[in-house]
Amino acid sequence: KVLGGGMRQSGVLAVCGLQSLSVMTKRLQEDHDNARRLAMGLSQVQGVLLDPNSVHTNIVYFRLAGGKAQRAVGLLKKRGVLMTAKDDQTLRAVTHYMIPAQSCDYVVRCVRDVVAGMQQQQ
Repeated sequence: KVLGGGMRQSGVLAVCGLQSLSVMTKRLQEDHDNARRLAMGLSQVQGVLLDPNSVHTNIVYFRLAGGKAQRAVGLLKKRGVLMTAKDDQTLRAVTHYMIPAQSCDYVVRCVRDVVAGMQQQQ
């Protein structure tokens, strides 16, 4: 251990870092484009408050006019869509290398259905 024997896992971590720098940075624009696509679709959903021009990275924040973001997170999870609630009105969605462009359209449909269902129950 004196000569670095306790650092066996550092090579595994280094490979992850090298992969990120050499491969993932080249496709980062794709994630940003998908986030913009998602934002454009979500901005058309009744009950969703979002300015698509505010999205500049792969992270999309949007508000629900009726609140209950945590409930929406649970309902979306049942459809295979994972998001987080920042507060009672704000949801956070993130695009990444495992989210193809077509999935953004699916997410918009799911959000549309969930929001409409929540509005009917009010």
